[in-house]
Amino acid sequence: MTAWTMGLMLLLAACSDGSRYVEALPADAALVAAVDVNGMARKAGLLDVEGGTVRTWLKRTLGESLGESEAMLDRLMEDPSGCGLQFTDKVFVFVASGSEYAGALFRVKDVDDLEQFVELLRQQQLCDEVRESDGSSWTLMGGMLAAWSDRAFLIMASPKGEDPARLQRQADRLLRQQEGEGFTATADYARMCETKGEVVTLASLDLFPYQTVLPLTMGLSGDLKLKDVKALAALEFGEGKAVMQIQTQVADKVVQSVLEKQLQVTGPLEGTYLEAFPKKMGAWASFNANGKQLYDFLNENPYVRRLFEHSMIPIDFAAVFGAIHGDVALAMPDPLHSNAFMAYARVTGSGFLQTFEDLKPLLAMTGGQARLINQGEKAYEFRTTDASLIGLPAGPLALWFGVRGDHLYLTNDKRLLDEKVLGLSLANTAWGNRVKGQRFFVAADAAGVWPDAETLTVESADGSNIRVEWVMKDNKTNVLEQLIRRIGLR
Repeated sequence: MTAWTMGLMLLLAACSDGSRYVEALPADAALVAAVDVNGMARKAGLLDVEGGTVRTWLKRTLGESLGESEAMLDRLMEDPSGCGLQFTDKVFVFVASGSEYAGALFRVKDVDDLEQFVELLRQQQLCDEVRESDGSSWTLMGGMLAAWSDRAFLIMASPKGEDPARLQRQADRLLRQQEGEGFTATADYARMCETKGEVVTLASLDLFPYQTVLPLTMGLSGDLKLKDVKALAALEFGEGKAVMQIQTQVADKVVQSVLEKQLQVTGPLEGTYLEAFPKKMGAWASFNANGKQLYDFLNENPYVRRLFEHSMIPIDFAAVFGAIHGDVALAMPDPLHSNAFMAYARVTGSGFLQTFEDLKPLLAMTGGQARLINQGEKAYEFRTTDASLIGLPAGPLALWFGVRGDHLYLTNDKRLLDEKVLGLSLANTAWGNRVKGQRFFVAADAAGVWPDAETLTVESADGSNIRVEWVMKDNKTNVLEQLIRRIGLR
């Protein structure tokens, strides 16, 4: 036995903390998430409360339907493991290949307490009668199947809405798995164990039905295995912010080659368009590209190449892309309530605008349904009464575009074109100094989603390691505690 193999076995043993419930994870899972429920409850401040506030909320929610079960609820609030499950161990969420089924896995602490709890649920008409099957027990809870043994408890359902009873045999197989038969025998599980975070997730493209990802994989090798394209994500909740670190893990050589080419056609951001927008901006995204190389790269995908070749507007896309060299940015002042946008791109010249001049004879044949109007030197206004004429959703459309200096601009709201930045810009935001050097950067005002939130940012310096950060206005209180207070549990 090699030293590496011995080390892997020791790591797996340490990760499972001596418990075998994790052996019920399916070996072919396309997504597995390990959730530290106990750690999250502690950070949320729930373990600092003697059950009073949460107990009151549950009783108010369940109302008089509790009946004689109220004493059981009180006991569970004092000791959640009284339901027979061990919540100090991680809870696992999994989805099978192609999303055929999904489930959650818990460690069983005391099977007698668990069965007593299930009987309580049956009395409340929340589940069916318990049935026995080959050393395990199971019942139906609405659209879900619950199955358990003396070491593991499974909740399973079909994302396709199929009868949950059809999952009973699969649950039996999972509960009978032994060491070396399930997901815990894989290197992916070992990597998850090495990764810190309240929620650690390993997912592959195999999560999706092949037809869903087909447009993304066209042009790649015919024997591409979706399970070989993975990402490992770790989510941690801290004071005033939550951070997710995502690392892509690609074993397929063809996909690796595509990602390498993608890096070659993009470059580090210069932050060119930070000062082009005011500090208060709904959403902003930017990347840096060599337009000619990007166009060639995109055309290697047959699906994208057909879009260019059969465009309803005969534009010289090669000329347009070829002029771009530097930062590209897109901004939306209020994306939750308006589709207004403003886009900029650094260009090496304005000669490509001739392709739009060449469109005028064709547009003249539409009888006024589509018009291209000169708005001065190197500036245009495009209008159509029906955007479906150019392959866009039906309805009227107006666009303004052109070149100012060495910047191409495009907007669907002329007011944004004329708007000047007075005072602070995006360069003055808390994240503005992190933009330069990244391969891409996305930022959004999160207050529209959650009033207590401030910003959401997504950034990557190499395209393989991605950082997602959710920042709250209160930077001294843990994000989870703020969430619990917002929904009224504290």
